[in-house]
Amino acid sequence: MSIYRCSGLVRKPSGLIHEIIHQLKVVDLRPVQRIEYKFDPFHQSAKHVRDLSFWLSSPKIRDTNFKCVFKTSVLSNLSPPEIHCKLDNGKELIFKAENLSLLEILEEFNKIVHPLLPPPEVTTAPLKTKSQKKK
Repeated sequence: MSIYRCSGLVRKPSGLIHEIIHQLKVVDLRPVQRIEYKFDPFHQSAKHVRDLSFWLSSPKIRDTNFKCVFKTSVLSNLSPPEIHCKLDNGKELIFKAENLSLLEILEEFNKIVHPLLPPPEVTTAPLKTKSQKKK
C-alpha cells in the first residue's frame, strides 16, 4: 500500500470553467416542457451542443423538472447545430448554436427561463420552546 502526498494549494477553478459551473448551478427546468438538440456530429461547432446535452441531462438538473422531455436528433446533412426548447407558456426558444459557446448558450437560457420561475414557497413552522418539545 502506498501513500500519496500532495503539496500546494487547492484552488477553485477560475475563468471560463468557473463561469460555466456557476451557470450550471443556476439552471432550473421547471418552466421547460421539452428540449430538443439537433446536430451533425461532423459539423465543426457541434461540440458545444453535445456538451450542453450532457450537462443538462445530469441528475441534479433533471431533478428540477421530472416531466421535461429530452430528445437528441443526430443529423447527417452538415446542418448547423440547434436547440429547441418548448416552454410551459406555449413559447418556443430556438438557439442556433453554430457560433455560440457553451457559456453563451447557458447565459441566454438562464436569462430567459429565470423570470418564468414561480416564486419560492415560504412555509413558516411555529417555533417550539424546549418545554414544548419535551411534551
